[in-house]
Amino acid sequence: MKLIVKLLLTLPSAVSAAKTDASGAGLAKVIQMLTDMTAAAKTEMHDEEVAFATFSTWCQEESSSLKKEIASDAEEIESLAANEGKLRSDAETLAGEIAELNANVERFETERKGHDDQRDKDNKEFLAVSQDHSESVDALDRALVHLQKQSYDRPAALAQLSSTVRHRAMSALKARSEDPSAEDGYAKKGLEYDAPEANAYEFQSGGIVGVLKNLKDEFRTKLGEAQKAEMNSKHAHSMIVQDLVDSTKSAKNDISEKSADKERKLGAAAADEKKRTGTEAVNAENEKTLSEMTAECTEKTESYKEKQQR
Repeated sequence: MKLIVKLLLTLPSAVSAAKTDASGAGLAKVIQMLTDMTAAAKTEMHDEEVAFATFSTWCQEESSSLKKEIASDAEEIESLAANEGKLRSDAETLAGEIAELNANVERFETERKGHDDQRDKDNKEFLAVSQDHSESVDALDRALVHLQKQSYDRPAALAQLSSTVRHRAMSALKARSEDPSAEDGYAKKGLEYDAPEANAYEFQSGGIVGVLKNLKDEFRTKLGEAQKAEMNSKHAHSMIVQDLVDSTKSAKNDISEKSADKERKLGAAAADEKKRTGTEAVNAENEKTLSEMTAECTEKTESYKEKQQR
């Protein structure tokens, strides 16, 4: 295109020179020059067309490639954002479950302490009752031995008993003296009568022995019942505590697993966020490049069209 312009600019001077040359050699030179310049112009135009075609192809291919890359990155950004949101939501749910499990562990441990404290209290009460019953049985055994050796030394035998046991024995003896058909007077007056001194009564030693044996059997029965109750209480406590221990262990295992899962999800979410941020930066750069390239290609295309129209 530049050669055509040059040709047009030099044509007047070449024609003028040809007119002054009488031999016609000047005209031949002009014709040759015009021919050469026309050929050169065609070559330049062809080269320019080829260059523009190459440039236009590059614009189309690069634009298409960038658009595909931008669309692909946009899909990845959307996917990463959705996955990141899901992971953080799951982590938040796990955090709530962990908090609930921690509350359960605290409750289990509080309940266990309460059961342990009650067990200690029950055991202390049992030991006290057991000791009282055991000592009463031992005292009654000693009193019976003494009575069997010294049949008429009843006060000395009864003196070996505790005040409570002695009171019950004397009350039973009194009730029996008033109603011989009674079972040693326990049900009627045994616990209501305030017994006098042992030597105030002239009971046969056999009657006293019977009363003391009945009392011993009663204390043995109560001791056995207390021991059975203690055994049942201990077993029940053991079962409850074991259940609480198992529940606590299970809850702590769940806490450990859920905590690890939560950390994994948060780590994956952070990785997705980092990747998303990087992809967004690349995508923004690609969009900028596409915009600049589109503007350049449009400008050069318009310029080429204008040149072609001249």
